[in-house]
Formats: sequence, structure tokens, C-alpha cells
Amino acid sequence: MGTLLLVASLRLLFWAAVAVHELGHVAAVKALGGRVASLRLTGVGAVIRPQRPRLFSYWEECLVALAGPAASFLLALGAAAWGRHFGGGDAYLLAG
Repeated sequence: MGTLLLVASLRLLFWAAVAVHELGHVAAVKALGGRVASLRLTGVGAVIRPQRPRLFSYWEECLVALAGPAASFLLALGAAAWGRHFGGGDAYLLAG
């Protein structure tokens, strides 16, 4: 029973980390004045289709691309702080 609970918990934490990562991309699109027409998860990542009258510039594309890893990094910092404060040695797992 303990192993099943561990596997279920790790799956939940994995998908929470994926959601935070993808929401980082979505937040960047919205911060640049864009709207997200669709978000589709695939086997190798996600495809975000912005709904915007003009295309993003090169630097805007870079910002959107880096927003996901930045959100994951912030999640890892938060998980490390949580683990240090509450003594959870496996808190780093939340970062994916």
C-alpha cells in the first residue's frame, strides 16, 4: 500500500510541476499582450498557439521560451525552501 501511495504522489507532483512550467509560458504570452488560443500537451512537451494579430519578435519569442524553465526554477527554489524549513528531504521532487 505504501508503494502505491508513493507512486500516486510522485505522479501528482510530476503533473503539478508540468503545469507550473507551462503556466510560465502562458503568463509570458499574456504579459506581452497576447492571448492563448490553445494549449496542447504532447509526448515531448506542449504546443501553445497564441492568438495575436502580429507575430512575436525574436526577443519576445525568447522570453516566452525561457518563461517555462524560469517558472520551474522558481518552483525548485520554493520546494528547497519548503524542505529546509519543514525537514522534508524529498521536497525537491516537486520541481520535476
